[in-house]
Amino acid sequence: MRERKGMNQTELAALVLCSKSHISDIELEHVLPTSAEIRRMEQALDADGVLLELYDLLNIGVQESVTVADAEHDAIGLTDWESRVMPGLLQTTDYMRAAMGTSLDFSRC
Repeated sequence: MRERKGMNQTELAALVLCSKSHISDIELEHVLPTSAEIRRMEQALDADGVLLELYDLLNIGVQESVTVADAEHDAIGLTDWESRVMPGLLQTTDYMRAAMGTSLDFSRC
């Protein structure tokens, strides 16, 4: 948006009331902007609410530790199910026959 507006980082930084390096860090995803910075960027870039909407989406990711633990537990459960129930899913037919077949010779028992 900054480039479309024809601004360099120094010009945007002056309008947002921060340093050029801070704008660079935001663009490189090293830091998150504050809500006040987002509002000033919105105005400076004529963003029409897009940056505020994206900022709200970022805040969805801020969760309590209990919520994160529940989601992680569910994700591990899905991984365990996938790897145990469907071995060799993306392998060739010959591989599947070998993996699913028995390699023990019971005729000697």
